[in-house]
Amino acid sequence: MIITKELYRDKPVATNLYPVIVRVRHLGKEKIVFTSVNVFRKHWDSRHCTVNRHDSSHKIKNEIIESTFRRVAGNIQNYIDDFLTSNLDDIIKAIDDDRKPTQLLPHPDISSLTCHQLKTLPTSSATTFAGLIREKIDSSRTLNTRRGYETLLRYYYLKFEEGPFLNNMTTESINVVLRQIENDYSKASTMKRVLSSKLNAVINYGKENGHLPPTFSPRIPFYPIYPADRNLSAPEIKTIYHLYLKKISEDPKFREVSTLALGLFILDIAFQGLAPVDLSELKISDLSFPVLHSAPNYFGNNIADSIRAVKVTTCRKKTSQPVTITAAYQPIKHILDYLMRDKDPDDYLIPCFSKYKSYSETQRQSRLANFFRKVSVNLNKAINGLKLPEHNTMRPITFYFARHAFCNLIDSLDVPRHIIQHMIGHRTSVLEKSYLRTLTDYEQASLSQKLFHLLI
Repeated sequence: MIITKELYRDKPVATNLYPVIVRVRHLGKEKIVFTSVNVFRKHWDSRHCTVNRHDSSHKIKNEIIESTFRRVAGNIQNYIDDFLTSNLDDIIKAIDDDRKPTQLLPHPDISSLTCHQLKTLPTSSATTFAGLIREKIDSSRTLNTRRGYETLLRYYYLKFEEGPFLNNMTTESINVVLRQIENDYSKASTMKRVLSSKLNAVINYGKENGHLPPTFSPRIPFYPIYPADRNLSAPEIKTIYHLYLKKISEDPKFREVSTLALGLFILDIAFQGLAPVDLSELKISDLSFPVLHSAPNYFGNNIADSIRAVKVTTCRKKTSQPVTITAAYQPIKHILDYLMRDKDPDDYLIPCFSKYKSYSETQRQSRLANFFRKVSVNLNKAINGLKLPEHNTMRPITFYFARHAFCNLIDSLDVPRHIIQHMIGHRTSVLEKSYLRTLTDYEQASLSQKLFHLLI
């Protein structure tokens, strides 16, 4: 879903005077909301989506436009959070009327219940097990986490309604739920893993907050995750890098989508395998370009006395770990120059988000997924056309492969594991925090340069 501020050019209200609108687009459908602001075309700044200073009332008009924009975006987000739907037909009324329907069916089918309706079922907070799940949902900070617990709540209410009161909870109460999950999803390991892990988290939450006794410890089965093979062999990584060098020599202006896809993949390797969500959040202001000079260091000075580097300061969204990346600039010069061309410090580095648009959490996730899905499709088209030595079409490459590629390449340089852990932003151990020094910027850049020398 995309929400934009635009000048409505289809129907002027007077000669050269046009209304400003908020346009909502989603899955081929759109909704227009008028802002009550009318401006001349020459007074509209289409780049910044604001009325420019040549209009004497531009400050007031921009406040009205921004207020309407935030009202529409807020109503949509509230509706999506409450009803778990992004169907534009369903939320148009919420946009227009600033209100959401709240009626409940007398005997609702759990599959049709919305999150809002589940929360308003008659029960006091955390007196029943379903109430405890609802309280856990309310305490969850991120949208994805809430959705997992909402799935458990829907399933639990379908099978057991409110369930037993918490002061009557027994191990058998949980065993009944586990047997029901096993019967319903005997061949669906993913669903069993989601429900059982969320069930265990709810029990722990109840114990931590005094709703359940500390001794309440039912045995929740663990369903292991078998991760997909995301490793690339050294010849495969080298083939991809050589293909990138060939593409930028033939297409230096990045006119082909495959050139950009390859460039972003190589950039991600250089940036130590940042996750797509972290890569997409980088802004130009997060990058600096120091020239680093050699000093006595752990790895020796056998590459160069000075290295031009790109230094990135960011934070992993998954672990909230701060990460400082210092990579050699020359191997990724072409893609960086392309991405930074004509951009301001507060622009995003990757063309995934726009600084001129406000996104809800759901919209950001959707846009992020769509962007990297398209880039991955273009990346695989380029790579499959080349036929990697050990690659096949049944194992498409995604951007998470870049993280594995970086780790494998840096490990081949005999870098200690605790340093690799620190470089990729994993949670650090007490040993590393207290006793082991971290790499200097020069040492990181030197390693980055060595890494790309492996691929030549």
